[in-house]
Amino acid sequence: MRHIKKTDVIMKIVGGIFFLAIVAYFAIYVFSSLTEPYQTVSAVEYTVRDSIGVEGMVAREEETLLTYYKSLYIAAGEGKRVSGGGVVGVVYSSDEELQRAERLKAVTSEIQSLEELRNSGVSESQKVDNGIKSEILALRAAVQERELAEIGALSSNVRTLMLSAVGDEGSIDEQLSSLYEERNRLQSLKSEPYDVIKAPASGLFSSVTDGFEDVRPDMLDELDPASLKSLMAEERTAPELALGKLVYGNDWYYAAVMPADKADDFDEGDEVTMIFGKYYSEYLDMTVENIGYADNNGECTVIFSCDEAMADVLEMRVQSAELILREDKGIRVPKKAVRVDEEGRVYVFTQTGMQAEKKLVTIMHDLGDHYVVASDKLRSGDLVIVSGKDIYDGKVVR
Repeated sequence: MRHIKKTDVIMKIVGGIFFLAIVAYFAIYVFSSLTEPYQTVSAVEYTVRDSIGVEGMVAREEETLLTYYKSLYIAAGEGKRVSGGGVVGVVYSSDEELQRAERLKAVTSEIQSLEELRNSGVSESQKVDNGIKSEILALRAAVQERELAEIGALSSNVRTLMLSAVGDEGSIDEQLSSLYEERNRLQSLKSEPYDVIKAPASGLFSSVTDGFEDVRPDMLDELDPASLKSLMAEERTAPELALGKLVYGNDWYYAAVMPADKADDFDEGDEVTMIFGKYYSEYLDMTVENIGYADNNGECTVIFSCDEAMADVLEMRVQSAELILREDKGIRVPKKAVRVDEEGRVYVFTQTGMQAEKKLVTIMHDLGDHYVVASDKLRSGDLVIVSGKDIYDGKVVR
């Protein structure tokens, strides 16, 4: 007769208990799922927009700056205003001198950043950590604002601080000592510029040119839809000798092709709202300057002007836009959650704490499986009860 070990009995008992626990868990889960009477979803803020998509072209008062020089250091900041007679570019007699000037600027920026950290009054590790965060935020802002002149210096600062964090270049004081030596050496080798290029008048500087700088705002009124489309389809390139451009004044213009029946809804002088996508995602207030005559295709040219965000749209030329006709903001809720009481009032139930709360709403838009509603009580993030039996205001729910 086989002898049964005590260990085997214990293992069988433990296994049985474990199996029963699993069965009990799934039984409770299934029972809860079948008997749970309430299902909730989060209310979501939602915007319904009625708009017209248009394609058009931007024109500004701008002047291309030309130079025959090759060893040219751009002194003006991208998207920054330069005063009349102010220095736009510095010319050096050789590429070697140009590289020294660019390096001197980068070293000076690194020194300033590290000196600010050293004098901040906190521990060295915290200085470096805070400095990295600060410089990365500034770099991200420069990229978003397309401030090309700032990106190089900020990238160099981030690199220097990252090296400090891992200890590759020692302490802040040691780095500063090295940078001071490099700065002194570069300054001792620095020679006088061969020439300087100055701004003929006050304006915003941009290093980006596209060959359309000769398209003036006063030329746009003469363009019918066919002419405007033809102009937008042209392939132009930046002049070979261009170092950048200056943009004058505060206003820029956008000529767009629109269906004539849509343009009839506007009058010259009307204020409208437009969005220009990747270049400027914020809403811009535009003024209708001119509405052209309809052509045989039922289209016309409409000219808009704007005195906002000039520095942000310096690179914009041929660009699609969205003309906002109407915009409604509300809360999106499932249709299944929407109910009507005996008085004809529309409402939803939300789970507030452990109770159902009745909240009146007004249906604004039908989105198929959802409504967009307006309500003084319903907020984005509220738990809306989608289904459940015998629900009433104040009922305890879970």
